[in-house]
Amino acid sequence: MQAVDALRVKVRSERLYSSWAKEQCLSFYPEHCDSTLVEVAIRELHSEQCGGDPNTAPVVDRFRVAVWQSKCNTVSKKGGEPAVVS
Repeated sequence: MQAVDALRVKVRSERLYSSWAKEQCLSFYPEHCDSTLVEVAIRELHSEQCGGDPNTAPVVDRFRVAVWQSKCNTVSKKGGEPAVVS
């Protein structure tokens, strides 16, 4: 899915979580998709390599990726207004 790949590249280039998480310990899950946007949850991967409880995958962040342009909007976990990340 191009939108998820675009978000993965943006997260990597901006080093959004590099201060506390290895890239291979994050997973990108599309939660909703329509003709204009894809909503993606970034979750922690818990494993022997990444640590944590392997029976859980907490949400780190959620993003809305516009399909028609290269902007990503982060969705506040507390229901606030989206902020442009592009």
